[in-house]
Amino acid sequence: LRAAQGEPALNFASPWKPVDRSARTRQLVLAGVFGLIILGGLGWLWADGAVRSITRQIDPITKEAKGLKSRYDERQIELGAWRHLDAWARPEVDWLAHLDRVTDAMTPPPDMLLTEISGRMEAAPTFKPGQPLQDAASWAHVQRGTIRLSGLAADRDLTQSLRANLLASPTYAVHARGPETDGAFQLELTTPDTTPIDPPTPASDEVGSSR
Repeated sequence: LRAAQGEPALNFASPWKPVDRSARTRQLVLAGVFGLIILGGLGWLWADGAVRSITRQIDPITKEAKGLKSRYDERQIELGAWRHLDAWARPEVDWLAHLDRVTDAMTPPPDMLLTEISGRMEAAPTFKPGQPLQDAASWAHVQRGTIRLSGLAADRDLTQSLRANLLASPTYAVHARGPETDGAFQLELTTPDTTPIDPPTPASDEVGSSR
């Protein structure tokens, strides 16, 4: 009865064993530890549930933010492309200047006649991946003009002379569109320039006077 009341009592099974006076204290400590374990487990369960609830609320917001960011990037790319197309379209191609440059490179008639000429300018904006969309250096536009020539020549040497004269200009790259014959020529010129660039002027040799 005294043991049930938590009071020290004589152990008749081992009468020589002293009374355990700290048993009550150990029981209280163990009960406290057990209570802390239960409270800690309940707290962890509550915190885990709260985190899961917040995560469920954040996930849709995160997906929506990613979608908005993707749409924003697409609009920025479109805006940059239109800006560079507009910048390219402002300077008009001076086709008359190109025609003058071609005719100046030809042998005068009747040895050489130009029967057909056509021109086309193409451009495309490009974006450097990984660069800021708002940075003008991240964008560039590549433009290429094509001029096609057809004509008559008294001999093949005149066609070779025309090709050499055009290649002397930094404006053009010259390509043959077909076989060169003594009677006709077909050439294709490509250039990135909207107007012809004058060839560099050769430096005049200085002649020193000898004394």
